[in-house]
Amino acid sequence: MQSVIINEFTVFFGDAVKSITQQMAGVGLKDIQETPIEDQRVFAVIIGIVGAHKGRTLIRISDGLVTKITEEMNCGPLSNLTETTLYIGEYSNILCGKAISDINNRYVNVDLRLTPPAIFSGTNMRITTPALQSSLLCYNSDFGMVSMDIGFERVR
Repeated sequence: MQSVIINEFTVFFGDAVKSITQQMAGVGLKDIQETPIEDQRVFAVIIGIVGAHKGRTLIRISDGLVTKITEEMNCGPLSNLTETTLYIGEYSNILCGKAISDINNRYVNVDLRLTPPAIFSGTNMRITTPALQSSLLCYNSDFGMVSMDIGFERVR
């Protein structure tokens, strides 16, 4: 896959995270340089991408921003960690779905689809997959940070 196309795909994911976070939680995200998320707890969601180009996205969200997003989605506080993980998985699925739909509308022949999300909570999480060419996007808000690592398989 050409680097130009991967860069264009990455732009769609960046646009999606900003617009979906604004629409669902009323939170504006500002682009920042790569910065580690230093919260005590970070939520991470991995969503696979299948179709003409295989890949994955790793979304890491700080605890404060997760709380804001999930409480806005629920119209109030959540009662336990299980509910929080389900909501943040749905948020991630929605934003990746928007990016994939926008890519499919622009590049009709790629026919990309998403796999169900895998959700994690912890510290210092990172995925390394040598076969993927990836880009890292980082954003900050008044409630915390979010980063997205978007990768697609290299064409040989």
